[in-house]
Amino acid sequence: MSKLDRTFAAIDFETATREHDSACAVAAVVFVNDKPRDFVSALIRPPQYSEHASAGEYPFTYLHGITPADTRKSPPFPAAWERVSQMLYRYEILNKHIVVAHNASFDMTVLRRTAECYDYTPSPFHFACTMRIARSAIPEARHWNNHKPWGLASLSRHFNIELDHHNHTSDAHAAGLLWLKLADYCRMSHAALLRQNGYHLGYLDLQGYKPFSNAQQGYNNHNGQQRRSYGRHAHSKRSTTRRRETLNSYQSHDCSHRSRKKSHTFTQLLTRELKSCLKRKRKPW
Repeated sequence: MSKLDRTFAAIDFETATREHDSACAVAAVVFVNDKPRDFVSALIRPPQYSEHASAGEYPFTYLHGITPADTRKSPPFPAAWERVSQMLYRYEILNKHIVVAHNASFDMTVLRRTAECYDYTPSPFHFACTMRIARSAIPEARHWNNHKPWGLASLSRHFNIELDHHNHTSDAHAAGLLWLKLADYCRMSHAALLRQNGYHLGYLDLQGYKPFSNAQQGYNNHNGQQRRSYGRHAHSKRSTTRRRETLNSYQSHDCSHRSRKKSHTFTQLLTRELKSCLKRKRKPW
């Protein structure tokens, strides 16, 4: 069982389109004893790249500022997620700690659908959702902001967390800080916070997905049938041609932020990155 302590990772995905298998950016920030320790931030060339390249923008470019030109030479999802996975392994997140995200059902669905598109199997991990915890533990938040009171922007504003919303690096960092703020605000440990609100950790596994939920496990649906766990779905198929096109177009490059900026500490890198995001209101790389 993963530990609910102050060491964890926070992740965020951005998508190019409304399709959940269109991941175009991912960021993960590792926190160790309350402090951000390491991070990975990468643009992704989505399977839908060729469909939108001529238009010069994705349907969601207006949200995050990422265009087809930005992702033309970016790695496909499996290569980008391997970078994240390697960092999570390095800090034993996958087997000893958890991953958090704000509106985790979205991020986990993007991860699963995009992975299935490439017939790629990510390593499983336990996860929690800061949005669901906030809705259950802080009902008074509805009075703080009438527009999406439990959204990342609203909660970040209340807890004085700097945020460039829909920038994947900034969103991941803010989700991690919010995870810590929620426990401090409620004056209890994360384990007690989940237990008090009846939550069970979610589990990301393509063969046996379990959502982060406070519903009774094994409950039946309205027809009295046992609700099944989510596994690999047939409806997320993509043509072999498109997958091969995306994989073959990936040009080898150095993805390591350490190799490019060896002279800087992690804190300096992340601080510079977040300040740059806030100033430009644009994607980090």
